Formats: sequence, C-alpha cells, structure tokens
Amino acid sequence: MTHELILIVEDEKIAGMDVRLTAQELGYHSIGPIASGKDGVTLAPALRPDVVLMDILLRADGRHPGC
Repeated sequence: MTHELILIVEDEKIAGMDVRLTAQELGYHSIGPIASGKDGVTLAPALRPDVVLMDILLRADGRHPGC
C-alpha cells in the first residue's frame, strides 16, 4: 500500500467523493473533496500533499465560471 497523500479540490460533491473513493481503493491517502479553489490553495502548504487533483473549471470562490 502506498502512503502518498492526495488533496482533492472539486466543487461537485459526487464527483469529488468518487475520486476520493477511487484513490483510497488504489491505496492512497486522500483529503477532500474541498469545494473551494481558494481553500485548496490555502490548505495545501499546511497539508503538504504529494499530489493535488483540482477541477480545471473551478473558480477560486468554488463556483463554475458560468454561474
């Protein structure tokens, strides 16, 4: 089992939980999903994850650009 830490930043709760469960099934430790890009950026230095998986359409305030 691996010990890498993944920080998941995703505003769609179901998608974020799917990513988290998949990561855990593959043996990774994961944090999230964090719904706000701003919160993800703020938490990353303190958590020191090995990988950050972030929604590419996520604005800093956690809303999609079309909202």
